[in-house]
Amino acid sequence: MIVCLCNGLTEEEVASAIRAGGCSSPREVFAACGCLKQCGKCEREMTAILRDCRRDQRREAPAPRR
Repeated sequence: MIVCLCNGLTEEEVASAIRAGGCSSPREVFAACGCLKQCGKCEREMTAILRDCRRDQRREAPAPRR
């Protein structure tokens, strides 16, 4: 699915940038993808993908040792 029409970013490209680069904001996702925010209509969807990726990363993290 295309997330950002202006830059042609797909959901998978956004998620990959988040996982690989540890992005925590749409601005950081754009930078990791080598582009800039244009109209801003994608920020809501990008923020949701950021939230989902962070949730998934917490689930996959090893349990702390005691």
